Amino acid sequence: MHKSVIEKIVDTKNCLHCGTCAPACSVGALKISTINGLRVPQYTENPCVDCHDCIKVCPSVYYGKIDKNHEYIGNYKYAITSKSTNDKLYYNSSSGGSTTSILKYMFENSLIDAALVVGFKSSKIYAEPMIVKNIEELYGSLGSVYQTISINEKLYDVENDTSIKSIAVVGLPCHIQGLKKFLKHSNSQKKYFTIGLTCTIGRGSLGTEHILKRFNIKENEVDELGFRMGAFPGGLEIKTKNHASKYASKYASKYASMYASMSLVDFLYIPTKCLTCDDIFAEVADVSVGDPWGFVNEKSSFIIVRSDTGDNIVQGAIKNGAILNLGDFEEDKIISSQDHAIDFKKTQVEERVEFYKSKGLSTTKTRKYSIKKKATLKQKIAWWFLYKNSVFFNDENNQSKIYKIPINLLRLYRDYISAVATNKKANLLRMFAGLIKRYIKGTTIK
Repeated sequence: MHKSVIEKIVDTKNCLHCGTCAPACSVGALKISTINGLRVPQYTENPCVDCHDCIKVCPSVYYGKIDKNHEYIGNYKYAITSKSTNDKLYYNSSSGGSTTSILKYMFENSLIDAALVVGFKSSKIYAEPMIVKNIEELYGSLGSVYQTISINEKLYDVENDTSIKSIAVVGLPCHIQGLKKFLKHSNSQKKYFTIGLTCTIGRGSLGTEHILKRFNIKENEVDELGFRMGAFPGGLEIKTKNHASKYASKYASKYASMYASMSLVDFLYIPTKCLTCDDIFAEVADVSVGDPWGFVNEKSSFIIVRSDTGDNIVQGAIKNGAILNLGDFEEDKIISSQDHAIDFKKTQVEERVEFYKSKGLSTTKTRKYSIKKKATLKQKIAWWFLYKNSVFFNDENNQSKIYKIPINLLRLYRDYISAVATNKKANLLRMFAGLIKRYIKGTTIK
């Protein structure tokens, strides 16, 4: 049976779950549906005409050469650290509220008619893309979301909404790459401003279900969910319908909140294509925003300004008092703040692609980098386990088996495999000893 190119992308697990292909289809043959916690294209009743419009906008297919003045960061003008001046936005943010504050500034000064963001609308636990048209609606999108969201499926609505002449889009590197391809393909007459969020890996939404079930919280009990709430670096906060606030367990202040929101999701419920993606910093966005890990002890963001439009918006937001400029953020600091991702997505990505191909897996082309670090045999074994994770954990049929795994054993496995795979020091015996120590002290989950 003949399979279309987009079916092959999905079947070979090269889909990035961005949603760009559906609005690019000129005959309406594609829709985006949730399968195993991931958003993927499926056919509608309209027949596919094999025009390949979908694959032309797919970010999984080689993007091509990107202009750069830094091999890892991409082309940019300057970078600063910043935070919101709005107390509400700052407190309810994950990284200082700069992104939302910039969008608020743009709404207040009529620079955009809408923003394409992510928030909880029709569900309390599954986030979705939203087109917001005012500040009140914007406030429904505060904070980071650790789920795979097909933001670009909303591009059809954007393009067909005559009230939208200019729009800001906030997305991960794959979303921004897909959007740029879509704009080139569609000849859109609308103005798009792009804010890219730094990204190491994606997380399937089955991971969120796993977290809730581990802490005996039912979906119908949830009134509000935030992945990185409270003081830096933040943790999972769940508000139930009786307005009780839970930080996943009584150990929240010490350990469990960050564990619940991050460790049970990262590198376990990872979409397969994320294993060979090489864009950390959203290199084709107007501005890129991320956490300055290791350089601050409070909520703040670094902002990488790439385009003239991005420069005008960021400087306008600073002069308007929407965000504070906390100072320059130099190249070495940008790289160091994301050192957990540099080897994984830059210096070793080419070798990992070849490794997966040697094991019979199909993966799309990646860019080449001048600096390469040779992987050890132990790393390659960890890479294979990551692939197996992406298949096993992102399968609804396996969830009952996963819940039977002792939570601390799962955490130990995840910590060790992710550390080895990303070229970080990892001593399994020391990790196990540390786990026992925290267990005895009562600062881990029993």
